[in-house]
Amino acid sequence: MKLRTRLTLIATLVIVVASLFIGVYSAAATRSNGISQIDASLTQVLAATRGTPTSTSPKLATRADDLVVAVALGIALPDGSITVIRQSGSVYDPLPFPKITQRQTAAALRDFINIGGVTPYRLRAHDLGDGLSLIAAMPLSGLNQQMSKLITSSAILVLIIIVVGGSLIWWIVRRNLRTVDQMIDTATAIAGGDLARIVPRAQEGTELGKLGSALNEMITSLRASLQTRADSEAQMRKFLGDASHELRTPLTVIKGYAEILKGSDNLTIEQRQRAVARLNAESARMEALINGLLRLTRLDEKPEISYSLVDFSAVVNDFAHDLKDQESGREVLIAVEEDVFVDGDESLLAQVVANLMANIRQHTAPAVSVSVNLKVDGDQAILIVDDAGPGIPADQRTLALSRFGRLEESRSRAGGGFGLGLNIVAQVISLHQGAIILDQSPLGGLRTLISVPVAAGSAS
Repeated sequence: MKLRTRLTLIATLVIVVASLFIGVYSAAATRSNGISQIDASLTQVLAATRGTPTSTSPKLATRADDLVVAVALGIALPDGSITVIRQSGSVYDPLPFPKITQRQTAAALRDFINIGGVTPYRLRAHDLGDGLSLIAAMPLSGLNQQMSKLITSSAILVLIIIVVGGSLIWWIVRRNLRTVDQMIDTATAIAGGDLARIVPRAQEGTELGKLGSALNEMITSLRASLQTRADSEAQMRKFLGDASHELRTPLTVIKGYAEILKGSDNLTIEQRQRAVARLNAESARMEALINGLLRLTRLDEKPEISYSLVDFSAVVNDFAHDLKDQESGREVLIAVEEDVFVDGDESLLAQVVANLMANIRQHTAPAVSVSVNLKVDGDQAILIVDDAGPGIPADQRTLALSRFGRLEESRSRAGGGFGLGLNIVAQVISLHQGAIILDQSPLGGLRTLISVPVAAGSAS
């Protein structure tokens, strides 16, 4: 059964019960009021015959003849017979006096009683002495007819109220639940893949309004989650394709030189040494790529670091002097402020500086000048690495920070890939609540600016 049908039936049932209760109560109250009036008239008649009126109303006379014509009077004799003094009703067509037994007369002496028959009566009696009793009786036919008309009119009125009320409730419920139908249609469309749909808004502040707002928030969150998932899957596919491409090059070289070494009988010593050197170089390249992937995987799975006090000045000095000592033909200017300490993971920060130096070796000529500068600015340790190489175009710098970002420019490796170095740097710096910026260097090449918060007591 539909919700609107249940609500309509429940509301209609409430109307029926309330109408019946009101009708029954009205009928009972009307009959009780009519009985009270009859009882008052009978009491007044009996009091008048005794000469002791019980009402102060001037309209109530003290003689039975002057009272309501509808009151019939009779005397019950000791043998049980009744002597009728007066009949109720029209003088031309009086109603028959009720047939009363001695037991009923005795009961009427104590209280008001009802007598059935063709014409029902309500009567009361009082003792006249010597076994005689005066009986005053008033017919109930008028009251019964009034009650019958009241019940009939009440039943018709209740029926009208039920029909009108039920129809009105059905219209109100249908109108208010129209939003629910629209919500169902929207949910069905979304389940079918139409994520552009939204739930229509109902009146603000109502339950349906709150439900609609909550559903729209849920749909927006779902849409964002699905978009994020789609972007993640696309990024993963691109990452796998780029990783495959990066690994394919050394594998191809290794396979080629392995084939050459099979026929080493025809090779000179220099050719054989060159083949072995190339195999070692490409194997090292593959090892670096795989280690980078493992490092990124660990950073993705466990993005937490073990904090300790790190002498960042010493870390930068070590790798900068390694570059200067290993490539004597390269001018390396080192300006490292002493005693720059940061809170972080020393091995990860060392990986950052090592990757920056490795990028310079790989993407610039051996004679290209390099500048390494470390200083404290406020609460940040600022590391700036400049080179005079080809640099990276402004529109490619964000790509350079991604995994295996590729472009066909002179700075990129053969094959056009940036590899994993800068992506690892970006992730490690992010874990240390720092930032990395790639910019144009005053030397003409690339400037890499890294900032990380200094340890407490190191800020100047």
